[in-house]
Amino acid sequence: NNVISQRGKVPLIADMMVSRWAFEAMAVHQFTDNDYESSFYKYNKEQSQANIKAGFLAEELRRRNAFVKANFASTNDSIRAIVRTDLEIIHKALAYESFSGAADLAKALETSGYFEEFGVQFDNWLEGYRKHYLKVYNDSENVINKLMAFHEKTGWSVNEYKNEYFNESLNDLLRNVQAGDPVVEYRGELVQQLDPIFQSPTPVNAGDYRTGFFLPEKNFWGQNVSTFFFNVLTIWVMCLVLYTTLAARLPQRLTRLTGR
Repeated sequence: NNVISQRGKVPLIADMMVSRWAFEAMAVHQFTDNDYESSFYKYNKEQSQANIKAGFLAEELRRRNAFVKANFASTNDSIRAIVRTDLEIIHKALAYESFSGAADLAKALETSGYFEEFGVQFDNWLEGYRKHYLKVYNDSENVINKLMAFHEKTGWSVNEYKNEYFNESLNDLLRNVQAGDPVVEYRGELVQQLDPIFQSPTPVNAGDYRTGFFLPEKNFWGQNVSTFFFNVLTIWVMCLVLYTTLAARLPQRLTRLTGR
């Protein structure tokens, strides 16, 4: 429900449900740590992230930059509103990007604002960005193929292990293959819908634990920890809070208080 939720984050009301933490922990753990996927997960994650950046983000940012270049001097209020949104999206994309030059472009946009030369520089950077992640994708594919060949030579049958441990329905669920658009705009930023199991958290501060559903890691006071560990810890904390509530007879005291 859009009233109580937002794209890219589990609704706060769902965090009150212990089953949410338990189901996510079990699903993520089974997908990432089974005897088949654990050998390839690191490279599958690299490949997925590279695919999103080279195949979708680069083109989306290029399209928005083209609109800004053509309209940043416009005096039309509705067009200027779109330009502001596109610039906000470009800035946030640069701020979260680790590829060389992103930080410098983000700083230039903050200090000097948008100008025609910046638009040209950004287009050039996007081309390098696209080529870099296309190479990362191909390199990861080569590593996966070599790793499979190595396992076969050492008596570890890839097909047998996949048949034994790989679950297609779980794969579809955790990769959100029914999402439609891989990347969508939401509140001034681009939100990835495809492959949550291969995403990394992007906390806004040290205490921001919130992520999308089925991300493999969560932020724990500035450190990324496994979703399985974080969720199990959360379940124990919830149990402790509820136990303390009952041991202190808080429901009974509340009932008496409201009765008065």
